[in-house]
Amino acid sequence: PLMPAAMNGKYPFDHAGIGETSLMLALCPEAVDAARFEDNTGWYTASAKEASVELGQKGVAMIMDHLRAILRR
Repeated sequence: PLMPAAMNGKYPFDHAGIGETSLMLALCPEAVDAARFEDNTGWYTASAKEASVELGQKGVAMIMDHLRAILRR
């Protein structure tokens, strides 16, 4: 996995919500259509409108640190 269970609670990993959308904003912003965020107010994806590049960069750093640790073993 990209993150160990110990990282739960330190980053909002979710599907199409704030965490995953932030990762996409950091890694592939052209794939994010922010105009569609308002359509998801009644679903778990409602948090996507709170996504940010900065949060995505934090997630990328956490994932990369985890993967580096695995490769060093």
